[in-house]
Amino acid sequence: MKCRPNQPSDYALETRGLCKEFLGFRAICDVNLRIRRGDIHALIGPNGAGKTTMFNLLTKFVTRSSGDILLNGADITHTPPASIAERGMVRSFQISAIFPEMTALDNVKIALQKRHGLSRRLFGGAKATRHLDDEAMALLAEVGLAACKDLIAKDLPHGQRRSIEFAATLAMDPHVLLLDEPTQGMGIEDVDLIARLIKKISAKRTIVIVEHNLKVIANISDRVTVLARGAILAEGSYDEVSKNAAVTSAYIGAAHA
Repeated sequence: MKCRPNQPSDYALETRGLCKEFLGFRAICDVNLRIRRGDIHALIGPNGAGKTTMFNLLTKFVTRSSGDILLNGADITHTPPASIAERGMVRSFQISAIFPEMTALDNVKIALQKRHGLSRRLFGGAKATRHLDDEAMALLAEVGLAACKDLIAKDLPHGQRRSIEFAATLAMDPHVLLLDEPTQGMGIEDVDLIARLIKKISAKRTIVIVEHNLKVIANISDRVTVLARGAILAEGSYDEVSKNAAVTSAYIGAAHA
């Protein structure tokens, strides 16, 4: 059983009164979000609810209009975007960001070079980065791809390419991992693979996930926040929010808008 927090500092990520306006339109409105350390916390809601804007605010891709953001109890509201990863929060994007012509191992070593502050130009020679092999292999093993280390990324199935991206993201040693639509465009088999992988890597990390596949959310999430029109509509376990009449109404209303 996961330990539950008793004090605010036990939350990995928080927002307090977070708001974002675009030319007078309030895309995010007074959102107070608390992400328990070690949880898989899902952000769901109909299209246009503000999920991606929330991710952009958390990682400073857009600037908040008002409110505060805290990471591990420390105020990061004014922390530059480049420093967010150094503080332990990393975002994985919807579109895979791997190098398709490179091997799985080399993709992860590229990420490790960045984390260790090494020039990518060193990658021209295998000897120059051989000291990263063991660390890269451990990351590939964590996502179940140790046997694929020498295979070219573009030749692998979609789910395994996404697994390489996970390994490269984990190379940044995140404490908080933001996953933006990790199963988008996948078939059932790949969806199941990624869902199991997310559950596995969550053992050492806090994960915040935006995901449209509600079956995935039901199976892996510890807590769910439902957004609608930029505000929190409901929070709780998946079972709790799925039975909430306001949540059902918001999804149905969006489908018929």
